[in-house]
Amino acid sequence: MFGANVVYRNMFNQKRQLQMYSSRAIQDQLGLSRWESIQIALLSGGDYTDGLQGIGVVSALELIAEFATARQIDVEPEEEAFENLKRISLWMNRSDETATVSDDVPSSSSACNEGTQSGRAVAQKSRENSRRLKLRRLIERNNDAETLESVNIFFN
Repeated sequence: MFGANVVYRNMFNQKRQLQMYSSRAIQDQLGLSRWESIQIALLSGGDYTDGLQGIGVVSALELIAEFATARQIDVEPEEEAFENLKRISLWMNRSDETATVSDDVPSSSSACNEGTQSGRAVAQKSRENSRRLKLRRLIERNNDAETLESVNIFFN
C-alpha cells in the first residue's frame, strides 16, 4: 500500500497461515486504487496511523465516496487523494452541520415529490446530508475533540 507491490503477512508466525496481498489483486478484485487504499488506512487506522476510532473499512469507504469529486485528468492521484482527505477534515471540524440533517432542505412532503426534477434533487440532497450526519455522529461518538482537531491540523 505504501509503496510495496506485494505484502506478506504472518511470515514469521508459525501458528498462522502465510498471507500474500498484491496491489494488482486489490485493484482487480476490489476496484481500489493505491491512493484509495491509503485513504482507507489513514481514516480507519493500521500499522502506521491510529486513524479515527470507530471508523472501519466500510465507514472509511463511505467517507471517501461521499467526498470524492469527479476525476480530473490534470491532477495527480496522490494530490486528489490528499484533497479528498482535506475535504473530509474540513467537514468533520465544521460546527454548523452537527444539529440537523440540513436547514436548507424543505421538510414538507410536497417539496420532496421525487416525481419532479426539483423533488429528486431535494430528496438526493436530503439523503446525502443524512448519510453525512450518520457518519459525523459515528466519528464524534468515538473520538474526542483533540483527535478531531489533530486530523484538521494534519490535513490542512
